[in-house]
Amino acid sequence: MTAKSVAKSLYLEFRRENHTAQVILTPPINNPVAGKFEPAHVLNRQISDANPRRPWKFYTSDNPSDLGFATTLEDGAKRSLPIVNELSSFFSGFYAGGWALYQTPLVIEMSQDDLTAIASKETPNALIRRVVRARTEAGFSEELWDSLIPATPASTSPATPTV
Repeated sequence: MTAKSVAKSLYLEFRRENHTAQVILTPPINNPVAGKFEPAHVLNRQISDANPRRPWKFYTSDNPSDLGFATTLEDGAKRSLPIVNELSSFFSGFYAGGWALYQTPLVIEMSQDDLTAIASKETPNALIRRVVRARTEAGFSEELWDSLIPATPASTSPATPTV
């Protein structure tokens, strides 16, 4: 039985030499169980063959999370700008550090249990399992720290960052 999806997260993977950075972004959301708005969260870890099991680090946005529903596209863009700016500085660090986006980011469904775990700064194991399955289905390399040097034609080569 699968848990009901209450939100979607974004999974991104960056590579640099034989290191991989995994990033999961969760949006600000109204948590019906907690009865409050949850801010945006970023879960990330950097792994390699020397450190394959590093724990996930949690970052919680300082920006207001009660964005509500925007009635126009302009209103939505205006309300989300502080969070976009905050994430921009996070991703600029990857770009400055020579990291490259690997493959296309994936959208992963989240359950209420995932939201509760993330709000408590606990690793959402069910969400991580869905990420692993989605990576496989999307054709990501099974080895998380393979070099970025493509072994096959350019059609499977990693994407370049567009920061």
